[in-house]
Amino acid sequence: MKLLELAEKLISFNTVSQQSSTQGISDFISNYCEGAGFKIEQYPYELPNEKLKKINVVARKGSSESKLALSGHMDTVPFDKAKWSTDPLKLTLIDNKYYGMGIADMKLFLAIAMKAGEAIKESELKHPFALYFTSDEEVGCLGARQLIRQNKIHVANSIVIGEPTNMAPLNLHKGYIFVRIILKGKSGHGSDQRTGRSVIHLALMPILQKLFMFEEMLKKITDKRFTPPYPTLNIGVITTDGEKKDDKSSKNKLAEYCKIDLEIRPIPGQSSNELYSILERLLTETIREIDGIEIMFKLERTPTPAMITSEKTEIAQAVKKISGESMDSVCFNTEGGVFNKNGSETIIWGPGSIKQAHQPREYVDARFLQQNIVDQYISLIREFCCKGGK
Repeated sequence: MKLLELAEKLISFNTVSQQSSTQGISDFISNYCEGAGFKIEQYPYELPNEKLKKINVVARKGSSESKLALSGHMDTVPFDKAKWSTDPLKLTLIDNKYYGMGIADMKLFLAIAMKAGEAIKESELKHPFALYFTSDEEVGCLGARQLIRQNKIHVANSIVIGEPTNMAPLNLHKGYIFVRIILKGKSGHGSDQRTGRSVIHLALMPILQKLFMFEEMLKKITDKRFTPPYPTLNIGVITTDGEKKDDKSSKNKLAEYCKIDLEIRPIPGQSSNELYSILERLLTETIREIDGIEIMFKLERTPTPAMITSEKTEIAQAVKKISGESMDSVCFNTEGGVFNKNGSETIIWGPGSIKQAHQPREYVDARFLQQNIVDQYISLIREFCCKGGK
């Protein structure tokens, strides 16, 4: 199968996190890689409250003690067909751009990794290498965490994750904490505030003021390797929709419920638990002073750590040499922090632009579907795994 055909096939699988099983795509990848000389290991798991079979696939050439792995996730974020002018599950070329759900984030890289691995014969290897294909990255890097928990597998010493970076390598990124805050008061008639306890009138402004104060605290902690050079806070959604789906009318009612979703992106070296605890303490103290209002906190996903890999490592030096690019940093988060925390030296390096990730009508420039892109990963495998003694 040529690269374009392989990418088309991978796009055709609907792999939305929390909505779809990854059994179909993982079986296809497993069969293809087995035909290309890999030894295949599938690691199924099922998340609580989800009756969807999820699979992590490990394809190996050589022993389990892999020196290098190319890694990518099979899942995508949800998509709305109405916002697409093409079929999101069909790779479509328009004006030198290939459109398809997940083509940038990150099914094109999966195809490239498969083609690069296929090009290397096991007899050429001095050191083993592997391909990792994970599930549920988009909802907390859950597949990567599951993979690490499998005591019987050895996670590679060095890992390259093909998230879209326009083929510019990254050795640093921030972490990710997603927090949901729920305020509860007491309903009453909108004509008279005395009939209830409105979370909007009584609590929302004090909470927002404390959040902005917390944001200013974060800005005092700087790391000039990032832009912006400090941990960030983003308030994504504030809604007074009720807890029940049919409880959305605000007419004539005091707001008894408010949900605030926010995200924090810590820099390397910061403790997610400590940041969460500080935030919880600040807001709890604020609400304690307001009679009749309750506050609850929930981590909507397990925090994912920041990633930092030294530019002096063998993997960083090899990728710099092959790409011709210097290492850089970004503020978005990947599985790199999870692998990094487990002891693997991790670099992010992949085709396409992060600006296309999670967007309707997602696309990559046609230049990324050329053999010269595959050749760069082939060169990396040869550099890492086909030189030196056993």
